[in-house]
Amino acid sequence: MQRLINISIIFVLLITTGLNIALLVQNTQLRGQVANPLVQEVSALPDQDQADEIAELQQRLERAEEDRIEASREATSLRTQVERLQPAADGQTSLQEQVEALEAENERLRNEVANLQTMNQINGQVVDVRGLVPTGSVPREFMNREELQVYFTEVLDEEFSEEAEQEQRAILQALDMDSGGSDLRQSQIDELARSVLGFYDHETKDLVVVTDRATMGATDRMTYAHEFTHSLQDQYYDLGALFERAQGNSDYETAIRALVEGDATLTMSLYAETFFSDMDLINYQLEQIENLDLTGILYGSGGPYVESAAAFPYNEGSIFVNSIYQAGGWQEVTRAFNNPPRSTEQIIHPQKYYSGDEPVAVTLPNFAPALGGSWELVSENTLGELYTRIYLQRYISFNQSALAGEGWGGDRYQVLRDDEGRLGFALATAWDTPNDAQEFFTAASAFVMTRGGGNPAVMASTPTQMRWQLADRQYYLSLVGNQVLLLHAPDGATLDGLLGQFQGF
Repeated sequence: MQRLINISIIFVLLITTGLNIALLVQNTQLRGQVANPLVQEVSALPDQDQADEIAELQQRLERAEEDRIEASREATSLRTQVERLQPAADGQTSLQEQVEALEAENERLRNEVANLQTMNQINGQVVDVRGLVPTGSVPREFMNREELQVYFTEVLDEEFSEEAEQEQRAILQALDMDSGGSDLRQSQIDELARSVLGFYDHETKDLVVVTDRATMGATDRMTYAHEFTHSLQDQYYDLGALFERAQGNSDYETAIRALVEGDATLTMSLYAETFFSDMDLINYQLEQIENLDLTGILYGSGGPYVESAAAFPYNEGSIFVNSIYQAGGWQEVTRAFNNPPRSTEQIIHPQKYYSGDEPVAVTLPNFAPALGGSWELVSENTLGELYTRIYLQRYISFNQSALAGEGWGGDRYQVLRDDEGRLGFALATAWDTPNDAQEFFTAASAFVMTRGGGNPAVMASTPTQMRWQLADRQYYLSLVGNQVLLLHAPDGATLDGLLGQFQGF
């Protein structure tokens, strides 16, 4: 209606302005007629007729002037009305925008209420499946992919210092793994923002579902069931204290993570099996196809023949927990949380967990002082069976590396670095039997040969000792009973310095 009023006012203004112009032209013409003494027709008239003619012209001129003045007044009045009505029109537009914003906010709130109702329903269903009743409330929120990118950027800016990034890059390079390109931190942020569907932070107690949907789809419900299980674990088993047990041993930490994620994955599966309709399952499959990205989930950063450490806790972890669940139900799973697996070997081979096959403790001194100069210790940790396999898979087949990893008993490694950025590496391993050690020795020899282009310079060769010169470093490999030592360094002197720290190898 306001738009129609404005158009009408503008139309009247145009007509009035046109009339004004026409009257002004007519006025000018009349003045000319009165003032022009050369007009023959007027001068030829009798004096009275001429006077009458002049009087008539003057009257017409006066009326035209009055009409012009009136038209100007009307135009001014209309212009004033337009100026007075314009704020009202602007106000109407502003009100319309406010109404639209309120409608959008109402829609968001309706969706939020629906999502909260859905989550509360899932809470009860997960409790029915898992058998753990929550002891407190859990903060819950949704993030889209952009918000998740911002979140992980802030977290890594705070927790992943330049020094930590350089340390991680050195470890990856020493293990011949992908070091993340020019910006390792950013590549990690991008990977997390791309692949994470949800998370539970046992430090802040926040539960987050990552989705771009306004209301929870089948995938979001599955994710929430998984993450809500983590909150129950935290309330009953104290996840923070659980991971504290593995400090300084990433293999032990990965084993605990496999227990935690395996439990949540099994619970999520049982939840869907119990409460999902056929249509829910179809929608879940469709959503999975829409978001299909196998790059990091199946293969990790090493290509199609390298296991994914990121997927391990979910895949092998769920198999491990399911075997426990089948043996004794959730009570047996609770016992596993009270006595968690100590190594990825126990996750890969559950019978070793049941039999109490504990890792062998391997200790190393700090090798940096023995090397002298600017050498410093960058990192010391444990590979475990999983990362031993992943390490070997960079240059030998999956099957060969998996076979070589079997019989793992324990290990410890150190990464060292000098002020030129050169790296030294020492890996001491223990195996269940001499035969297991021999399999690893053979696989590691094939690894070095392949890394060296198939024909590296052999500096020493016996059935139990090998030394090679490659383009960028020297390797040394030694087998003694059920132990294998693997060293590499940028030059012979540094390698000799490392080797001198191991008696009998």
